[in-house]
Amino acid sequence: MRETFGLMTGLAPNDTEWDQAARGLAHAGLALRQTALHAPAAYMASLGASADLARALNVHFSTDAAHMAQALAAFNGLVPEPRQLSPEAALTATQHDLSAAVDQAGHQERLAAACMEDQATLQSECEPGARALWEAVPNRALGIAMEPAEFVCEIRQRL
Repeated sequence: MRETFGLMTGLAPNDTEWDQAARGLAHAGLALRQTALHAPAAYMASLGASADLARALNVHFSTDAAHMAQALAAFNGLVPEPRQLSPEAALTATQHDLSAAVDQAGHQERLAAACMEDQATLQSECEPGARALWEAVPNRALGIAMEPAEFVCEIRQRL
């Protein structure tokens, strides 16, 4: 994904910028999810959402598998202690909420390591309305489409 992003935009993000791009829009990212980072959240949310149906098909189905423990340990290793979950809480959470917790933890780490100017920029990108540009569907007829060079400039600024 990183290589394709570079080919499409002409940008070569460093590791910090790429981590930023992988965060959700609410955390000043571009929502280019890193599957390895969000896999534990996806697994636990899927397991929790399908558990009742799985039990209806197989009365011996259990969510107490080693895979669940691995996913939970991986997730809890990504978020600060107050955001860590019990197995029960993880199985009732949505992937959106779990991924948001991962994004929030990464965002806080980036803020802590950033200079004051970068902190201000990151925080401004998280303000209400700041992601409207990224959520809008381009439409030339309505005058809400950018030229590719303008779009790349916006990406560069966001990262």
